[in-house]
Amino acid sequence: MEPLLHLAIPASLMLLRGGRMRWAFLAGLGGTLPDFDVFFMVHRSVSHSLSIAVIPLISGVMLRRRAYAYAALSAIALGWISHVMLDFISGLTPVIWPLSNYYYGLVFDLEFRMSSSPIITLDAQLLEEVYDYGLFKSFEAPIFTAEGLALSIILILIAIAGRR
Repeated sequence: MEPLLHLAIPASLMLLRGGRMRWAFLAGLGGTLPDFDVFFMVHRSVSHSLSIAVIPLISGVMLRRRAYAYAALSAIALGWISHVMLDFISGLTPVIWPLSNYYYGLVFDLEFRMSSSPIITLDAQLLEEVYDYGLFKSFEAPIFTAEGLALSIILILIAIAGRR
């Protein structure tokens, strides 16, 4: 999934649940952090595991007496967890590393057909593959596409409008 969407989705969720703009920004930032693994020539690496994603949340709980730190770390954790889960449904991800040395992906196929009688089919499949620690020789991916940009803008605008 595009980094821009990984930013917009948790930021919008934070705004829609009544969070302040600064926490929405931190949630959006947290949503992009797992993809910083590309600077280490890996992608969908251990940074895409829920065990890593909960570190900011656990840190926030440990600092709960410091309300600002707790809120900031919780916002980052929301973004990070949303990133892991979004990648889990859009491809193979080491979602439960180190408990498993496999990538997992949940693939949904939903079809609605109109004919003499409407037919709705839903198929879900859990994919798995041996985890290779996200190593790659070259990497090329868009920061955003026209569709991702439009969807990100719509999500943020809806979230901001919903606050009023």
